[in-house]
Amino acid sequence: MNLTVLNIEKNNIQSRGAEIISKALEGNKVLTVLNFSKNDIKKEGLEWIVKAIHNESAIQYLNLSNCGIDAEAGKMLYELLKSNSLRSLDISINLLERVEYNNLGRKAIEELAKGLGSNKKLLYLNICNISSAAYSEQ
Repeated sequence: MNLTVLNIEKNNIQSRGAEIISKALEGNKVLTVLNFSKNDIKKEGLEWIVKAIHNESAIQYLNLSNCGIDAEAGKMLYELLKSNSLRSLDISINLLERVEYNNLGRKAIEELAKGLGSNKKLLYLNICNISSAAYSEQ
C-alpha cells in the first residue's frame, strides 16, 4: 500500500517539524495530496517543503493555508510554482502583506506572478485573505 494523501492539518507543526516531514517525503513518487494548513511553519518550513517538492515529487494538491508564511517567502512561492506537478495551491490566510494597508509586498507579488507564468498545470490558486488584518481574525 502506498500513501497518496497526507493530511496533517492543525497539528501544531512548526518549521522543524516541516523539515522532518519534508525529508521523509523526499523521493516519494506516489503522494499527490499534502495538507499542511493551520500549522505555524513560517518561511523556514516552506523552504523545506519547496525542496521536497522539487525533487521530482508527484504532489499535485498542496494546502499551505494559515501557515504563518510572510512576504519574505516570495522567492519560495516562485520556486514552488515552478514545480509543474502542482495543480492546486492554497496559500490563503497568510501574512503576505507588508505594513501598507491592503498591499501585498511588491516582491512577493512579483515572484508569485513569475511563478504563475512558468507553471503550465496549475488549475487552482487560492490567495484569499493574505493580509495581516484577515489573519488576525482567525
